[in-house]
Amino acid sequence: MKYLPAKISPILLICGVSFTVLALTHIDDISVTPHSEMQMGFYDLLSHKKEIYDVRITPTPHAVISTITNPNDNRFIFKGKFTVEAMKNQQVNFKYTPIFYNNPTSGRMIDGFMDYMTHNNIFMTPMTVAGQPLLYGLSGIFLDDSHMTKGKE
Repeated sequence: MKYLPAKISPILLICGVSFTVLALTHIDDISVTPHSEMQMGFYDLLSHKKEIYDVRITPTPHAVISTITNPNDNRFIFKGKFTVEAMKNQQVNFKYTPIFYNNPTSGRMIDGFMDYMTHNNIFMTPMTVAGQPLLYGLSGIFLDDSHMTKGKE
């Protein structure tokens, strides 16, 4: 069977999760922890391929630094800077600037994600509903679970 690349909309959906923290760092009424760690993944339904990545997001003055690593391949590393370009019509516009990107294996789904970020600005609309931070992007709605209470231990 011929390889078919993943569509850009699922990739945008997945990358939106990592941008949740980015948008929330620039909202005055919501506090964000200094460092946020999460996982994001890509899944291609046609080829049944999946990729998992660890994401660390660190807010800095006037920007956010994101580091993405692959827990299955320590040679893969991405580091990028996301700067808020403008807030227009309550949308947050992020501009991506690459700092470092090492991908020793070609043909990964994350390559399309990096290419998209390099050539496009990312727009997100942050809001709060019933005290729950919510981020609306091009491909859907994302919740920030850092404020949710965990089960009793």
